[in-house]
Amino acid sequence: MKTPSQRHAFLQGEGDAWFARNRQLNAHKVAHWCDQDPLRELLENLPLPKGPQVSVLEVGCGQGLRLDRLKKAKGWDAWGLDPSEKAIAAVNAAECRGIVGTAESLPIADRSIDLLIFGFCLYLCGRDDLFHIAAEAHRVLKPKAWLAILDFWTPSQTIILITISKVFAVLRMICPPCLAGTPRK
Repeated sequence: MKTPSQRHAFLQGEGDAWFARNRQLNAHKVAHWCDQDPLRELLENLPLPKGPQVSVLEVGCGQGLRLDRLKKAKGWDAWGLDPSEKAIAAVNAAECRGIVGTAESLPIADRSIDLLIFGFCLYLCGRDDLFHIAAEAHRVLKPKAWLAILDFWTPSQTIILITISKVFAVLRMICPPCLAGTPRK
């Protein structure tokens, strides 16, 4: 018998269970999380204009705390994707747009996202899905977009935030078939 994939397990209930274990309800804890978010300062200082013309998608958004903060600070059009229906209900309640789903099949139009954030979720993805996830990121990001990845954070790590063209230049070198047919200019 084949073991279900991580993606399938999270869509079938583990996403909701994870959300129930990790959701922040206490206003003090929410504020603390937002203040301690290791991406907060970097994202808020990206050279992107304020206003809803900037589209942001966070994959693995949980209850949408980062999205809510970015929407309030920058006025950006904030979208969140998570396998948990309960998490997405919280995102929508925060007046951001939430979608139930997973990273290897983003229900987003081609070249429509200015900032894509993978928020502490890639470690949960199956190894065989990672190149599909990279190809999906490539598909949805605008040509001059930003990609932020946060996974397993420790204070001694540095955050790397680079332009998407550099990421996919490397991917083209290591796995050309993964990005075939999707040239960047």
